[in-house]
Amino acid sequence: MENALARSQSEDVWTPEVKKALDELAKAVADRWPIEQISKALHQNEAGRWQLANAALNAIRTYVTR
Repeated sequence: MENALARSQSEDVWTPEVKKALDELAKAVADRWPIEQISKALHQNEAGRWQLANAALNAIRTYVTR
């Protein structure tokens, strides 16, 4: 996801691999909000995509490191 986020500033990264990674992360977190936000963000324009996805990825990092 970090790689996809970095690339999202310059390219569309909504790929089957990214979708699968999000599905797997969704199994590990209690709150689906960050997963839903990344999914929405990756469907937006370049500027909005990175900002929303970065905020959601930070939330996912918090869940995963608990």
